Amino acid sequence: MLVATVVSAPVVPASGGLFGPAIPVPEPESAAPEPGDEDSLTADDQVPPREAERRAAEAAARERATTDRTVPRAETFYPKNLEYPVYRNRFATHAPREQFIEIEGRDSDLMERHRGINRLYYEVVVCPKCSFAAFAEDFARLVTGEDEAVTLANAPLHARVASLDFLGFRDARLAQSAFELAIVAYGQRRSSHRKVASLNHRLAWLARQAGNAAREKRFLDTALKGYMAALKKLSAYDQRLELTITYLVAELSRRVDDLPVAMKWVSQLLQGPQLAAPGARMIADLARDLRQNLRPAAPSPGR
Repeated sequence: MLVATVVSAPVVPASGGLFGPAIPVPEPESAAPEPGDEDSLTADDQVPPREAERRAAEAAARERATTDRTVPRAETFYPKNLEYPVYRNRFATHAPREQFIEIEGRDSDLMERHRGINRLYYEVVVCPKCSFAAFAEDFARLVTGEDEAVTLANAPLHARVASLDFLGFRDARLAQSAFELAIVAYGQRRSSHRKVASLNHRLAWLARQAGNAAREKRFLDTALKGYMAALKKLSAYDQRLELTITYLVAELSRRVDDLPVAMKWVSQLLQGPQLAAPGARMIADLARDLRQNLRPAAPSPGR
C-alpha cells in the first residue's frame, strides 16, 4: 500500500531562499516635506499691499484678544518730558499712548470706563524733587507769586510721599495721592476753583471704581460746591466750558440726591441758546437724558 507523504513547504527566510535570492522588497517612500511659507505663492512679500495689511490687522487683533490689558506694558507708554519751572528740574514721566486707550463706556458724569490702561491714573504729573503736582497742560504755568506759595504748601507733604514712584506705572493708590497733591498745589494758584473741583470729582471716580459709595458721595459733594463757585468766575468767552460745568452741577446734584436743584440747573441749561453751538451735541444729549430721568422723581412745585 502506498502511503502519501505530506511534505511541508519550506519557509523562505527574508534574507534569501532555497531557489536564489529573495524578491527585493522596495524601501518605503520617505514622506514628502510639508510645504513651508517659503514655498507659498502668496508670501507676505508677494501679496498685494491691501491683503498684507488685512493679515497684519488680523494678527494684531488675535494678539490683543489674548493680551491681559490689566498688566501695564512698556510699549503702551512713552516718556513725557517735563520741567518744573521753580527749580528747573527736568524729568520724564510715563504717559499712556492714545492708541492703546480703550474706552468701554462713559458714565453720565463723564467718567470714562477703560478696558486695560486707566487713563485717569496718569492725568496729574508729580515732580519727583518737590512733589509739586498739576495737570500736564498747566504744569509749567506758574505765575509770579504762586511759586513761593506752592513751595511752602508742598514742603510738609513731600517727606510723606517721597518714597512713592509717580514716574512709572500707577495704580489707584498712586493716582489718589497725585490728585491730593494737586489739590494742595492748585489751592495756592489763581482761578483754581474749577481745577480743584475737577480733582475732587476724580477722587470720587476712584472711589466709585473701588465700590466705596460713601466716599464717592462725599467727594461728589465737594466737587459740586467747587463747580458752582467756578460758574460765578467763568469768562463770558468760555461758553463751551460753561455748558459742561453747568451740566455737571445738575448731574452731581442728582447724584448727591438734591433732585430739585438738579432739575433747576438742567432746565436752565436746556433753555439756553448755547446748546446749538458746534461741539455741544454730547452735553445737549446728556442734559436731555438727565431731565428725562429727573421728571418722575422730582417733586412738584409747592410740595
